Amino acid sequence: MLKLLIPLIVYLFPVHLHGQDWIRIYGEGQNTVSRYVIEDYDKGYDILGMKWNYSYGWLQKTDINGGELWEKLLGSGNYTVWLRNIERTLDNGYIICGSWTKFNTSFDAFLLKLNACYEAEWCKTLITPTNYDMGIRVKVTPEEGILYF
Repeated sequence: MLKLLIPLIVYLFPVHLHGQDWIRIYGEGQNTVSRYVIEDYDKGYDILGMKWNYSYGWLQKTDINGGELWEKLLGSGNYTVWLRNIERTLDNGYIICGSWTKFNTSFDAFLLKLNACYEAEWCKTLITPTNYDMGIRVKVTPEEGILYF
């Protein structure tokens, strides 16, 4: 009898497990564009984009409910910055790819490595004068190799 009762209870009284939906607006009134979001180790989110008419790269950290914890601006405001992709690295840091006009009027692609505290470790730029080089995507391989395209 118990074998029949349990499925009947489950069928008649379904329990729907559903995560909380939330809507947040970040950078309102600051001409902010977000390009990429990843879920972080703490179930919060890292949001990557640009701010102030593409004068700065923008990285924002949220908690699990989307509440803003902090934000960082990347760049000096003197050139155009396009941040396109962020990935976690095997050392618990981050790798960001994008493009900027720091060295000439056309875009140059770059990679920016951050440590686990979101501090810059190194930055590499592909400079080809008069060519538009766009850093679109970065991927970390299991061997800690970085694929960039």
